[in-house]
Amino acid sequence: MKFSNLIGHESIRGKLCSLIGVPGAYIFYGPPSTGKRTVAMTLARYFLCREKIEDECTCGSCLSFTGGHPDLLSVGQNGKILVEDIDEIISFVSRAPLVSNTKIVIINNADIISYEASNRLLKTLEESPFTFFLVTSELSSIIPTIKSRCIKISFEALNQDEMVNVLWKRMGFDLSQARIIGWIGAGSSADIFSNAGTYLKYRDLSFDFINVLNASDFINVWDFIDKIPKNELTVFNTMLMLVLTDILLLSYCIESVVNADRRQDLQKLSKNVNSKSLILVLNILSQMKKNSHLNINMNIALKSAMIKIWAIIKA
Repeated sequence: MKFSNLIGHESIRGKLCSLIGVPGAYIFYGPPSTGKRTVAMTLARYFLCREKIEDECTCGSCLSFTGGHPDLLSVGQNGKILVEDIDEIISFVSRAPLVSNTKIVIINNADIISYEASNRLLKTLEESPFTFFLVTSELSSIIPTIKSRCIKISFEALNQDEMVNVLWKRMGFDLSQARIIGWIGAGSSADIFSNAGTYLKYRDLSFDFINVLNASDFINVWDFIDKIPKNELTVFNTMLMLVLTDILLLSYCIESVVNADRRQDLQKLSKNVNSKSLILVLNILSQMKKNSHLNINMNIALKSAMIKIWAIIKA
């Protein structure tokens, strides 16, 4: 198996190929959006395939794969793994395969398995003849007794070009959009791929917000922020900083901007900008971004930041 569709991860391709046909328990760990679950699903399909053909196989197993394979169980997609989920796994592996010669269990977000559920899983990991793929972005949160029973494979963060290729060639974003999201995601721990549309939405809304910010009525600024869901305020802050940074660059006649597809809008905004004031604004937003991981009310924090920013703009 060559993993011809796998983008990046050159250093672990050999390890992944060596897994084929070797049942056991494996932990795929690394930052979000690095392809861990995709690789687990790719391996699962190949493990379950009766013909061991990589592409366009029409065996009964491969035809069943996209519609819900009876010999594949995937848990943890909804953010919780409880004792009853482990009971489902135990019941699943206690029965013989229906279509394939083996069975596969994929445990997504394996770091959220409760302590009680983890202990219940141990014996199954040790004794089952089938294959388990545990996928996590937080290896340290998995209890040592689980980790000691698994072969661990580390996935590194994709670089910018690799992210752009995934977004453009596989996810169908325009190349210009893919470059924007790829620039944001490179070296980031954010789950860029699943939130790509949200990032682009707030990139466009950031232009609208800047126009509101330049207006005279501060109430409109507060109303704008109130309309943003609390769990998306950090994304909005990130995209606003990105747009403002591009405006600052153009004000200094630096043509290399991330939001190149909206260069005309950026140039209009940069004509009357006060560069020193804009730098102060960016510093305020940057500090807020640094504090976003803390247990703070982002709505209040952003409104407080806007009071400072308003004072700078109107000074």
